Amino acid sequence: EAVAEYADVAEWDKQTRLQAEKETLGLYLSGHPIDIYQAELAQLISCSLEDVNPARTSQVVIAGLVVGMRTINTRRGDKMAIITLDDKTARLDVIAFGELYAEQRDVIRNDNILVIKGTLSDDKFTGGVRMTADEIYDLDHAREQMARRLIVTLKEEQLHNGLVPKMKDLLEPSEGGRCKVTFKVVSSAGICEIDAGDSCLVVPKVEKIKSLQQLVGEEAVQVNF
Repeated sequence: EAVAEYADVAEWDKQTRLQAEKETLGLYLSGHPIDIYQAELAQLISCSLEDVNPARTSQVVIAGLVVGMRTINTRRGDKMAIITLDDKTARLDVIAFGELYAEQRDVIRNDNILVIKGTLSDDKFTGGVRMTADEIYDLDHAREQMARRLIVTLKEEQLHNGLVPKMKDLLEPSEGGRCKVTFKVVSSAGICEIDAGDSCLVVPKVEKIKSLQQLVGEEAVQVNF
């Protein structure tokens, strides 16, 4: 009797699994894409979409998954975008006017996570909340602009298994890098922190973070803002 042979491949990470669910089923089944970045986004945003309140503050930083976008023409003939964000707690429409929309139109697309700085006001037409965007970033650019430190936690035994040279390639100083790197080495004697200093300033792009996580573990890589 023939035995089926299967390729030995690495398990999908959460993001790849969610993308596959959306492509095959039309919805996210095992979670929300924002879950993967929740701890990181919590350092960036001033409130969740559920908690936006013009009476409390008018200037906010929010984040969410783009679940819809439409454009309309202004009286001046420019295009403006109305972006619908979802962060699991609620949904919110954000308006991006002419120049900002033109600059960021490539990142304003469905299933992309955006970080938006903007201004809240009461929407007298709907009775809800209106938000006008002042700055729009995808997650990669938000991290590049706002990240202050990349912390990599290592176990003592990981220092002797060939991991360090591979990690060094990923943490080469980047042109335009502003994010410092700190290593936390955990041993039986305690935790030792090693600051790489200003000679090792990186740009913490998504691909770099994911590659580091594949090497040292998902929970061992932390971005501080």
